[in-house]
Amino acid sequence: MTQKVDRRVRKTKAALRAGLIKLMQEKSIREITVRELVDEVDINRSTFYLHYTDIYDMLNKIEEELLEQLVSVTDRHKHEYYNEKLNTYLEEVFVILLENVDICNLLMSPNGDIQFTSKVKNLIKDNITQTTVEFLQGTLPVEEIKFACSFYIGGCLGVVERWLMDGAKESPQALASLCYKLIRNGLVTFLPTI
Repeated sequence: MTQKVDRRVRKTKAALRAGLIKLMQEKSIREITVRELVDEVDINRSTFYLHYTDIYDMLNKIEEELLEQLVSVTDRHKHEYYNEKLNTYLEEVFVILLENVDICNLLMSPNGDIQFTSKVKNLIKDNITQTTVEFLQGTLPVEEIKFACSFYIGGCLGVVERWLMDGAKESPQALASLCYKLIRNGLVTFLPTI
């Protein structure tokens, strides 16, 4: 019995998510009402309120779920950014983004949530910068290392935005390999022995 309820809840949330994505392609989140969303997906308002307090709460929970996946991958690969496992980390990030391409595309669009992009950037920046400072400690001034990290992270986010705008045609493996090469080649200028 519990599996049926879980399946129904997942199905309802998926329908709401799809409806929200469709509506956000047409207008900003501020212009979308609960009534409009439930009409779009043909469910009762009371069903919506079983899961969310309002449209903003729904979007926030969708973002949190996506961020949790990214945090999990980032935590699993801490201190591996300067060996061949960096490529694995990047590939796992791109797989998550591809699995959520519809919402990622929307969140990074003009009708999306600019704070979401900042949250992703800060998540990656905080982890990678700390690890990079530890790895390159003594070879460069700390401020230079932080600037280099900002450069690489900004570049990778630019690759993600371009990939999403172009319809996410390339595989996660291809994108991970490209970002890996760009980061690795940049680091070689600082530390030729890596």
